[in-house]
Amino acid sequence: MMLNRFGLTIFFTLHFFFSAAWGLETVGYFCNHCVDFQSARSQAILNAANITCDHAGGANPVLNPDADVQCSAPQRIVILGNHLSDQVYSFLVTRDDQSPWAPQAEPFDLTSSENLSYRTVLDLRRQWETMMAAGIELQSEPMRALLQGGKNNNCPQGTALDAFLDNGAQQAIRDQIAATVTAQLQEFQNDAPWFRRVGQFFSFGISRGGVSASLALTESDAVQRHFSFAFMNSEGGNLFDLPDRLVYEVELATMSGGQAVAEINLRESLSRVAGVELQRLLAAQIDVTNECVLEKLGRLDDGDPGREFRIGGGGLIDPGNTFGTGGSSAGAPGSSGMCTFDFFSNGRFQFTFRAPCNSVSDTEQIKP
Repeated sequence: MMLNRFGLTIFFTLHFFFSAAWGLETVGYFCNHCVDFQSARSQAILNAANITCDHAGGANPVLNPDADVQCSAPQRIVILGNHLSDQVYSFLVTRDDQSPWAPQAEPFDLTSSENLSYRTVLDLRRQWETMMAAGIELQSEPMRALLQGGKNNNCPQGTALDAFLDNGAQQAIRDQIAATVTAQLQEFQNDAPWFRRVGQFFSFGISRGGVSASLALTESDAVQRHFSFAFMNSEGGNLFDLPDRLVYEVELATMSGGQAVAEINLRESLSRVAGVELQRLLAAQIDVTNECVLEKLGRLDDGDPGREFRIGGGGLIDPGNTFGTGGSSAGAPGSSGMCTFDFFSNGRFQFTFRAPCNSVSDTEQIKP
């Protein structure tokens, strides 16, 4: 039986207005296996609200096991969208008022504007997936200069480590990602589109003409949200043919003034530099003995008084010194052990790495 929306105007208005008391809510999910009414209805029933039970009068169920139990479950509107078929299904999901409180689902009519909003969410996901599948070719001037390659002091240049350590390159990558998102999603600029984690799941959503709509991704339905940039050159070589790469996670907050407002974060656990996982390198879980890696890390504090290295969280390394494998002992008893080197920028800790204690050259490495 099709429920008539207009015949239930007072009923639903009361429940939406008193949502905290009546418990009516709207939830939406992507459902790629919802290919017809029956499969969608079966999925809607699985999303029925949970049952809550209370003993009458607040009686303690241990002391008063015979006290009456009152159970209820809030009604819920369930929206299911299949972005592959461009179909939207909507149901009012309830439960029987007696044990076993079996869930029931009846079709629920959306208004034309609501239906259009949910179809726009489906289109937003399709456009997002097209964008992620196409990827990005780094073309900005700072990146072209960095990626020219070659060698300097017998060290490979234009590597993932070079890009990670270069603030200009990092900003150029983020700018190019934001520009790509803006171009791909331009048709949604008046819909306040977003893609981000909401609670347990990531969701796509829009807000159009006062009507908001969103659909969540379930655990079995993943959407790519990472841009990956591979680098041909590497200080550590491409072991097992695994190139170094920097991976950025992207979430969309909205679009403002025709521009994407995106949160773009480097995923250190997914990135590789100098042939090793970036996260492990920056957590002092790997011994850095590669001469080129040490030399490049050591350049971070060159000419910038706001940048500094400290050994083991202690003394400050003189900015005039350099890193290498043939230097003298640096702040640890004996010269053959390993030390942790902490890097700070403007007084804020950035990362740490572990290298031979004699990596710092010169004899006056440590400032008090």
